[in-house]
Amino acid sequence: MRRWIAIAALLLAAPAWAEEPGKESAAETAERFAGSSLLYENSWSVGHGANLDPVSTKSWSMLWTGTLALQATEHLSFSLGGSMQRFLWEEDTTFRNEVWLSDTTFGLAFAPPGPELEGDAEFPLSANVGLDLDLPTSKASQAETLILAASPYMEGTVTAPLLDGWGWTYRFTMTPRAHRYTTAALATPRVCSQATGCTLGTTTNTGWLNTKLQMTHGISTSISALDEILSLSAGLDVTYGWLYDKSPSERYPESVLSDPGNAGGTPVTLSSAFTLDLTITPNDAFAVSVGLWTPGGMTPSGGWYNPLGNRWSQVYFDVTFYPVGLGKTLAK
Repeated sequence: MRRWIAIAALLLAAPAWAEEPGKESAAETAERFAGSSLLYENSWSVGHGANLDPVSTKSWSMLWTGTLALQATEHLSFSLGGSMQRFLWEEDTTFRNEVWLSDTTFGLAFAPPGPELEGDAEFPLSANVGLDLDLPTSKASQAETLILAASPYMEGTVTAPLLDGWGWTYRFTMTPRAHRYTTAALATPRVCSQATGCTLGTTTNTGWLNTKLQMTHGISTSISALDEILSLSAGLDVTYGWLYDKSPSERYPESVLSDPGNAGGTPVTLSSAFTLDLTITPNDAFAVSVGLWTPGGMTPSGGWYNPLGNRWSQVYFDVTFYPVGLGKTLAK
């Protein structure tokens, strides 16, 4: 690791006279990867309320995430990322000290040029479009027999000239998901109910219905100060999910097997996620963040969890390193 840091520092400190005319310098090449990062996170669950189950909602996990980002042109960028998460406490779906890999994500984004203004003024509106591809390297996606999830999106931002900039962003994403099977597979077969057409004593490895299509509306806001050293952001995502059609039963009618209110159609799920984040970036080498993340959605009784804070809320502490920025800092 020290060797790579030293090489990066030498490249970024290379004198201009050592470069060939018309050829991109080593420093300029390194700057294309300035968005690459290594993140280390600790997160803890809060807000358990009256729930006394020792393993139901209490959690502590560590997350390591690596992202390789390339700014190919002024308007086109690519990224490749993945993470590894360790669950230190036993939970409903994990064992103590179990390690999970995330899905591997490949992304590309295009930001069209905006109109040029006189002087140093910047146009307050910006937009970009992109595509994220998720490859099923996580246990959860493999259990769902996911083949590929493609997420094209459109994003627009308006920025007000307050402090170092106060931005508001809306993002719309459609995610078709391709699976081998319509239902997820369970790690251990379970006894199935006679109400679903099973004979007494048999088991099944069929889990819940997989989501074949997701639609997400996301809105976020962020304000920066002190030459962008300090930033405060908040965001809320609302996701609609369409499940695969149910398989017909040769023994029981649909009115017996499912909620009559669903009228035998494909169920639609609804979930949300709220994030509140405070980030300090003292230089180009690293940043420190603390924040709150809260998932939301429909309760088993048909009501709704509060998306701004509920029993599954988690507080996190992040440290993010930027290898190119670290090399620039050492070169100085």
